[in-house]
Amino acid sequence: MNINACNSIEMSAMRFAKGVADEELAFMPLNAVFCDFVESNYPIYCGMPATPELPRWDYTVELYRRWSLRRKGKLLEAQHDVDV
Repeated sequence: MNINACNSIEMSAMRFAKGVADEELAFMPLNAVFCDFVESNYPIYCGMPATPELPRWDYTVELYRRWSLRRKGKLLEAQHDVDV
């Protein structure tokens, strides 16, 4: 796990959480890469306590929660459209 990569993801997630970057515009091109990255590093993001060496990535976790729910919703919509 690269801590620098996690920190970079956190900086990007913070921009979305604070409204500096347009989350709606970024969702479609970035959601799969972002969610897959967080999921593949789940123990780091959700399973380990924050320490000075391993910071908390609150914005990343917040954005992941929103985007993963939205992503599941989009997949269900797409399945519904195929079934209809």
